[in-house]
Amino acid sequence: MAIRIMIIDDEEHVLRLLSILLNQLEDVEIVGSYSNPLEALKNIDHLAVDAVFLDNHMPGMKGTEVARAIRSNQPHIQIVFISAYGEYAVEAFEIRSTDYLLKPFSKERLRDTVSRIRQALSSQTI
Repeated sequence: MAIRIMIIDDEEHVLRLLSILLNQLEDVEIVGSYSNPLEALKNIDHLAVDAVFLDNHMPGMKGTEVARAIRSNQPHIQIVFISAYGEYAVEAFEIRSTDYLLKPFSKERLRDTVSRIRQALSSQTI
């Protein structure tokens, strides 16, 4: 069964690159790609999302705020922060994120993250 992923990042080139890299991995389906975090939050309930890849430094709403909103409504969703800033990592893990990817990241590092998501999802169904 494919992992259903939503991507939220205000940088269009990051959305495209991450979509390309994730689509190269097995059993991954991109169900939403958003540059506006508020729009993503409006649609997340209708997309059966397993995991969200989320930038933290966005105009209008920090990624940690988005993650807290997701956690309050759908605590089972795996959250992976993608950021150029390491300073948000502690707060990200306080929110119980699955991983924290520093930009730029390698395809191998992304593959490891997807493996973590897969493990977390399989432990939820036990």
